[in-house]
Amino acid sequence: MESMPGVRIEALVGGAPAKGDIVQLELFSARRALSLLRMRMAPDLMEDLLAADLERSDVEWRRWAAESDGEWKAADVEFVISGLSSRSFQDWWSRALDDLHGVMYPGYPEHYRFGWVPDPRGTDDTCLVVIEEVGHQPFRMYCSYGPEWAPAKPYPGFDALTIGVGRLLDGTEAVRFMNEIRETANGFVLKLGFYVGIAVPESVTEAHVEQQLVEWTRWIEMARECSGG
Repeated sequence: MESMPGVRIEALVGGAPAKGDIVQLELFSARRALSLLRMRMAPDLMEDLLAADLERSDVEWRRWAAESDGEWKAADVEFVISGLSSRSFQDWWSRALDDLHGVMYPGYPEHYRFGWVPDPRGTDDTCLVVIEEVGHQPFRMYCSYGPEWAPAKPYPGFDALTIGVGRLLDGTEAVRFMNEIRETANGFVLKLGFYVGIAVPESVTEAHVEQQLVEWTRWIEMARECSGG
């Protein structure tokens, strides 16, 4: 295997070339390490460790929201899946959030916290706090769900999978999301819409697209393994 231009590394095990894929071995090891640390660490502690990072991102996102003045732009990702039915995936997805350590955290390395908490605005409602990487830095949002938060009209022929809003700690609306699904003859099409203010830099939305590509691929793979198609 070649690790860098001009350098070749050959590993031998018992005198024979090693058969393992080093990149995959490292990936599986990293996943095990992250899983162990997350299971040992209370969600509140993780949030405390990231407090300074979250404060910085809150300042940035409040500024972008003010500069955007209610105007939104979308970063869309579309998956075309075959060999797994729409119903099987939706049934699996409806239970996914209940399995934080088996599904939600493993979906992406920079998933730091998921959990239902009282609305920080002081209402009687609960919301889902999500701390994850957005724009390659920790970002926290308090999510509420419902069709009233749809940032755009539905695509023809698609059904809603997840529609909601993500707010900052002070209640500022930072993101909206609209995920839709359409059944096909041998699978389904999944459209993921992530909406942010127009002042949010393109580098941030591009980074989130990368995240969605990873996490939703992982979740689709998990659904396939659980459902058998």
